[in-house]
Amino acid sequence: MMSWKVCSFLLSAHFFQGLFCKSIYLIPSQTDVVVNNNFTLTCTYNGYIEVTGTKWNVQGKYTPSVVRNEDGTCSGSGIFANNSIYEVGCPSKTSFTVTILRVQLDDHGAQWICFDRERESNNVTIFVKVPVRNVTLSGPSSRLFKEHSKQTFRCETSIGRPQPYVDWFILEYTGSVKHEITVNSSSQIISSTTDGLVAVKSLLQFYPNKTFTNWMLYCEAWIDNETSAIFSNQFTLNIMYPPDSPPVILGYEDGKMYTLIESEVGELSCSISSGNPLPNLTWICYNSKPALSTVNGNIVMSNVTLIAFRNQSYCSCVSNHPWSGVTQSTTVSVHILFPPQKPTLKVNSAYVTGTIDVIINQNLNVICDSEGNPLPNYTWTGPLIGNVMGKELNVTINSKNDRTYKCIARNVITSLENMQTDGRNETALTVKVLYPPEKPFFKYGHIHGQLISHDMLEVFKGESFSIYCDAIGNPPPTVFWDNNYTNESVINIQSIRSAINKTCTARNKMKETVGENRDGVSKSTLIIKVFTQSKIQRFYVNAKKSNGAFIVNETSTVSFICSAEGYPASDIIVISPEEKAILNITNSNSIDLVLINVSYVNAGEYTCIGQNIYNTDNQSSKSKLILIVRCPPRPSSVDYSIVKIIAILNEDVLLQFTAHDYLDEPNNTVFTWFQHHQSVQNDGGKITISSDGMQSNLTIKNITREDIGQIAVHVSNSVGKYIHFYEILLKDKPDQPLYFNEIENSITDSSVTLTWTAGFNGGESQVFILIYKMSSGDNWKSTTIQDNGFKQRNFTLRGLSRMTEYDAKMFSRNEIGDSNLTPSLHFKTKAGVSQQKSGTDVKNLGIVVGVGVGTFAGTILIVVVTLICYKCFRKDQNSARKAIGNMKDSQNAFTYENLDSTESKENENNRVHTTPTYESLDSALQELSSFKETGSRTHQPCQQNQTSEYINTNI
Repeated sequence: MMSWKVCSFLLSAHFFQGLFCKSIYLIPSQTDVVVNNNFTLTCTYNGYIEVTGTKWNVQGKYTPSVVRNEDGTCSGSGIFANNSIYEVGCPSKTSFTVTILRVQLDDHGAQWICFDRERESNNVTIFVKVPVRNVTLSGPSSRLFKEHSKQTFRCETSIGRPQPYVDWFILEYTGSVKHEITVNSSSQIISSTTDGLVAVKSLLQFYPNKTFTNWMLYCEAWIDNETSAIFSNQFTLNIMYPPDSPPVILGYEDGKMYTLIESEVGELSCSISSGNPLPNLTWICYNSKPALSTVNGNIVMSNVTLIAFRNQSYCSCVSNHPWSGVTQSTTVSVHILFPPQKPTLKVNSAYVTGTIDVIINQNLNVICDSEGNPLPNYTWTGPLIGNVMGKELNVTINSKNDRTYKCIARNVITSLENMQTDGRNETALTVKVLYPPEKPFFKYGHIHGQLISHDMLEVFKGESFSIYCDAIGNPPPTVFWDNNYTNESVINIQSIRSAINKTCTARNKMKETVGENRDGVSKSTLIIKVFTQSKIQRFYVNAKKSNGAFIVNETSTVSFICSAEGYPASDIIVISPEEKAILNITNSNSIDLVLINVSYVNAGEYTCIGQNIYNTDNQSSKSKLILIVRCPPRPSSVDYSIVKIIAILNEDVLLQFTAHDYLDEPNNTVFTWFQHHQSVQNDGGKITISSDGMQSNLTIKNITREDIGQIAVHVSNSVGKYIHFYEILLKDKPDQPLYFNEIENSITDSSVTLTWTAGFNGGESQVFILIYKMSSGDNWKSTTIQDNGFKQRNFTLRGLSRMTEYDAKMFSRNEIGDSNLTPSLHFKTKAGVSQQKSGTDVKNLGIVVGVGVGTFAGTILIVVVTLICYKCFRKDQNSARKAIGNMKDSQNAFTYENLDSTESKENENNRVHTTPTYESLDSALQELSSFKETGSRTHQPCQQNQTSEYINTNI
């Protein structure tokens, strides 16, 4: 026999229970039944023995009841006898059923079992499910609420078992799609239990947006998936929200331009189709008629009619949402086309009209402006400017003539029908030119008198007269004379005695319309000349007044100023210390003579002489000044050479030195004499020295051979020192000629001009012997040239053969003997046949001797002089021939020929001088000059060859 545990296991699978175990079991084991529904319990015996009945018991509620199957009849007793509540059944000999026809609430929890005599079935507990019968949805009292505002909805269910479930849903306003709302943390489930039954309240906190407008909110409740859900009533969501976007102006985006021609009538249409409730539309337009709004479904429309005026700038359609207070707008820029208004003009930011006053030579800047749409183009017209494009006119008022400028504004208006119209307007501006007084003019006598030209009037001494003065200006000026500020145009002059100047001043006040105020002043001086003699008023140097002496430094620039007084203007002459006219200016009362690079030669007394036609004979006006050029001393002559004195034994010798004047202040020149390098003093016997001013004399009495030699005089002043040498000699033969040469470019086909410097003549008269020959021959020729006392000599040798080479030499001769020969000179004549004038072409720069050759007396004089010179020449020629024959280098016999030659005139200034020596007393100059007893010098302050130049300026 099987164990009980096995059997019990098999009972859990009732398929096997009947096979292996004998037991009773009650099904179904799960007994969830909806209230008021029927419910059947089946009690089955799994054995092989027939069972005629079973007992049933509802524990703790009823006494046991029986279901029997007797003779195929199935019946029940006890509680099963009430067939309005129960229905029993016997489907087989081993199974019995009990059906509760209408399960009641109190059936919940009842435990049913069935049993026989020996055993019981399992317990079956009835679970009575109570479905939700109704669901109630309640929400805000107002069914219109703001978007995104917190709204609370409540869903309440009837009682049920098990606890009902609640879900929330939104149904689109089309009713076709529903959307579940998940209960979130903001929702609450509130349960209440009564007799084991549960009622549920669900709270929904909802923040609806405009998407849910007109959607329907509801809730569903159920107890399990086997029962149908119960729907609540629906809550239509009416959500208030502003429009999504601003209104739309038909055909125009926000900010676009709406164009009309002035005075035309236009219409704009505006609409909006969002917002709950729908917003109100209004128009903000200048000069528009009231607009009415219409609603078509969810679209609000409004039209506006406006009349175009030029001061319109925009037109706005404004939507106003009544609940949210949100205002939105769309604006079009109203573009009113109109022709230019009359232009306005501004000068320096100030408006001007009609006529303005402008000072001459001012820059006038005028801005032209005009209202017009489209913006006008501007053109300026007027004198001398042509057509100037643009708003701005920039002109310089450079003439006195008034002028009118015109600003023209133009535009082109295109209508909506694409028709074009030219717009034009213009404004004129007249410019009155203000200008200061012109130079005043004068009239003799009165306003209608004769015009005085060149502001100069010539009158005679003692004359009385009147002068009228006037000037032109805008505004007309006032005039006054000589700082007498009363307005008086006529001046009276009585018995004039001397030249005077009278000044007339003209004034006006120029006030520009826009700009500055300026005083205009003009003066004119009338020069009244009285015929008088010329008189030198001043004569001085470098604009410095002095008592007649002016001291300047060497190499400086000196300006002589000489001014005269007199009318008519003077003829002024400046006389140099050499008594030469260095400047002669006519018809001027003032000169400015500039001397550049002044040197000692310019020192001395200058005279300025003035005269005009009223200076009678010998009545010229003169003024003198002394110019001192600070230089070391120097001799008054231009000869710096050693002075050779031919002395005779036992006779007195006088040495005299005169210094150049005006090289230092007076009394600053000191003389010191030296003999044999020793200073000598005035002993009143052998030596006598006397100095006075710029001259010093040394007398040596009773010359002896011990006195023969060199004597020097040292001359010093505050600038430096000069040494001049003397040589006392006894008579001797002459010195050799120096610098024997031909003059450059003087050689022709038949002549040559020779030049040399004469040496010391030995104390006797000397002649110069010229010897020459062809270079290819041995036949020397000679000619004798007389000494005329000049150092520099020129001589033209004629009668030469062309294209021939020659050699020439020269020596000097006096009664004592001959000098040494000069070095040989070699030259060659040219091939030409042209004749040259005899004599020299070099003009002397000193004394010029003029000879009249056209007169009879002159001719006789020439003949006499020629005969005398010829006789002397023959005598000297014989002496020269004798001397030449005794020379060592000319032992051969010479042939002498008297040639026809013409001696040139010499200038004393061409002498060759031995250079003197200067010694500076100023320490700053000591290294620039040195003293040498030999008579040479290394530096020459105030050099003789410096050149000065007179320049006449400021005449």
